[in-house]
Order: sequence, then structure tokens, then C-alpha cells
Amino acid sequence: MKRNLISCLLLAATLLSLAACQAAPEKSVVISKNDGAFDAALLTPNESDGNALGGSYVAYSSDFSSTDGSVQYHIRLGEDQLFDGALPVTQVRPHFFTVDDAKRVSSLLFGDANLFAWTTNRPLSKPEIEEKLLIWRQLNTDDSLREILGSDQQAIQVHRETLENMISRYSDPSQYAAAPETVERMPISWTFRNDEEGNSDLEAGAFLGDRCYHYWVFNRDQSDYRVNNLSAYIMNDTVSANTENFAFMSKYYYQEMPTPEQLSEAQARAEALISQMQLGQWQIDSCKASAQYISEDKEVYYIEVTAVPVYNGIAVTRLPQVGNLKSQDAYAENYYYSDLNLRFLPDGSLLSLQLVSPMDVVQVINDNVNVIDFPALMAQVESQLALGDVHSLFFIESSDQSYSAEVVVDEIDLGLTRVRIKDNSTDFYYLPTVTVKGFYRIYNADGQVVYDLEAQGGEKRTLLVLNAVDSSVVNTSAGY
Repeated sequence: MKRNLISCLLLAATLLSLAACQAAPEKSVVISKNDGAFDAALLTPNESDGNALGGSYVAYSSDFSSTDGSVQYHIRLGEDQLFDGALPVTQVRPHFFTVDDAKRVSSLLFGDANLFAWTTNRPLSKPEIEEKLLIWRQLNTDDSLREILGSDQQAIQVHRETLENMISRYSDPSQYAAAPETVERMPISWTFRNDEEGNSDLEAGAFLGDRCYHYWVFNRDQSDYRVNNLSAYIMNDTVSANTENFAFMSKYYYQEMPTPEQLSEAQARAEALISQMQLGQWQIDSCKASAQYISEDKEVYYIEVTAVPVYNGIAVTRLPQVGNLKSQDAYAENYYYSDLNLRFLPDGSLLSLQLVSPMDVVQVINDNVNVIDFPALMAQVESQLALGDVHSLFFIESSDQSYSAEVVVDEIDLGLTRVRIKDNSTDFYYLPTVTVKGFYRIYNADGQVVYDLEAQGGEKRTLLVLNAVDSSVVNTSAGY
């Protein structure tokens, strides 16, 4: 196994997030990691009904600026109540995949299909060369390329050149003469491969009808960082041109927006798969149509379903994925946030699955922990937001003029977030946190808007995450 396996995994996990979370302000402190009182607070039961945050929540408005004056904040929280029930603290440990896990999930996804050992860059057989040349020549016409790519002439030209290069290469008589008559796919051995870098994986292919799936189960449990990832996605195990992939999208993806009924059917299928995987409790937090752009003026859709873990009946808050898996920060987890992503085609078949960082419950530390009340929360929210500046919100390459920002905070979510346990190299806590979200606009020195997150169609940005037990900052960019 080579380093490029790690690179592929990092890229795949990065694609799960819509935006990188901003680092916490440099002046903030993470008091929960060193204060012994915090450990005691985790064990103290809440004797009252409900929780202090939900019980004291009220509609709230506030206007203030950052300490350097570059950001104007407007907090506008309506009357929607926060959750007012018991909030747990749960100790968890990464679940590194076993052969039994790999077999069980494979059976759910591929049924009785025979899995074969995945190989990369294998030579095409003579029949495969003939098949590929036929496909590429059929695609390499004006009508075919317009049907796939629309009227984007630049995209059409790029794909035409790609197809012509592939046709020229495999039409070479010497290439055909050197090709084997057949290529035998070897059955999978159902054992993990180990390499000298501490990685282990199991990689296979499977055919469902004429669709080939790549199935990959990967573990890394090392002191620098840990990874446990399982994925399956449609992928040809032979050489192909990008035009083939786009032709597949154009044929099999939704040409129109999926209907509510199709979304509901996909969610039901996802729920059935999740419940049978036996890899923790999960709750679907999103089921939507997502666009895949084939060219400047051609897009197709797939249905995307995402899920988050659940502990003691409380869902984990979705956060932007950890951006720095190899952080040298003293408290960094160096471990991706748990995430589950499934994508479906119009006929209900699976397009892809990616399961990242499943966890096993070690013990429930406290099934109803005390949390701060709403006034204390808002005081900490305002003091922490004020420490930021315009650069902590938005990357500004130019330094030849000053910029400012306006931020509207209109959502706070009470849920669970994972944090590192002090002096424990294997386990984590899931504990109650408050996630502060909002939109922002960036202005140049002349007062002109240079970026508007909401107008650009972006989702609300996670601005701050606070530990609800002691109101300390949770630095999600480093994962702690």
C-alpha cells in the first residue's frame, strides 16, 4: 500500500464537508482540558427536570463589534425553544473495522455478488480494448457530445481531445498485440493488507448488473493520526475516459429535480441500510437533491442522504469536517468527525456510501449532566465572538486595503460534540455543546460588498462552538 491511499482518503473525507470551519480566536482559552473542576462537573447529576439552557432560553437580540472594530455582530434569536431534556456525557472509542464488518456491509450493498480483488492499472484484454474503442468512437461525435455536455463548446473540445487520444493509443496494433486474451479477476481473500506505515485495508470490486463498484475498508491506528473509513462507489475497474463517466451521469442521473416521493424512497432505503450495518446508532439529518455539473450549462442530480451519530437519544451536531488531521496542537484529536453519507440514483440503486469514524460506546459517564444557563451562555458567546476579526471569517488575499464584516447570528443548536479526554490517548467524550451559526457579508474600504455568504447560496457558517457544561471553546478546526 502506498501513501496515495492516504491522500485519496483525505480527499474523500474533505469532500464530505461544505466548508472548512474557521479556527477559534487566538485569544480564546480551552479551559475544559486542564481544569479539574470540569472532570467533576461531568459526573455531577442534574437533579432538576429538563436542563438549564432549554429552561432559561428566551428570544434574544444584541448588537456589538469585535474588539478591533472590523466586525459588526447582530444576534437575532427568535422564540424557538432549545431542547429542554436530559443531556448525556458518553465515553466512546473508535471502532476499527473488522473482516466481519466488511463482510456484513458488503452483503447489504452487493447481496450475493462475488467480490474480486481490486487492482489498479491492470492491462486491458483484447475484448476489453475492442469494447472500449467502440464506446469511445460512439461518444466522439458532435451529437453525442452535445447530448452529454450541452452547448458548452470548450467542454466539448476538451472531451473530444481526450477521446481522440484514447482512441489513438488503443488503436495502435502493437498495443492490441501485447494485450492478453483474457484477464481473470481473482476472488477477494477477505484479509486486511498491512503496510510499513501502520495502515491496513481491504479493497475489492463487485458487479451489480453492468455497474462495477469499488469497495474499500481502511484502518489506521497510530499516534500521529487515526482513520477508520468504509466506502463504496460506482467505478469502472478498467481504463476509461472522463467522457465515459459524464455519459454515465447523463444517462443514469436525474435530468430533472427529484420528486418528493423519490426523496422519501431514498431516505427509507438509507434508514434500512443504516439500521442493518450494526455500526452504531445514527440519525438522518439531511435528504436532498444535489447537483453534479457536467459542463457550464449541463447539470444532473443525485439524491444525497447524510446522517449523524446518536447517543442516549441525542443527536450529534453536524460540524464542518476536521480540516487538519495532522495538527500539532497539544489538544488536537487528529481524528475525523463521525459522518455517514449515502447517494442514490433515480432507480433507487446506490451510487456511493462513505462511513467515516464510527465509534463504540465505552460507558455513559452521566445520562443527565448539568449545563450552564442561557444568560451565561450569551455572555460567553458575545465575549468570544468579539475576539475575532474579519480575517477569521473570510480569507482575504489582498492586504492593500482594509476590510470589514457584518455578521448576523440567528441560530444556536444544542446537541453533542466530540472532545478529547485529558490524558487518554484512545477515547473521547461526546458531551453537550452549543453551536452558533449565521451569515456574513464582507465589505471593502469603500463600503462595497465583496462577498455575501447568503446571497452566494452558501449555508450558514459555524461561527463558534461552546462546551455547554463549562462554556469553554471547542476548537472544531483542530478537532477538540
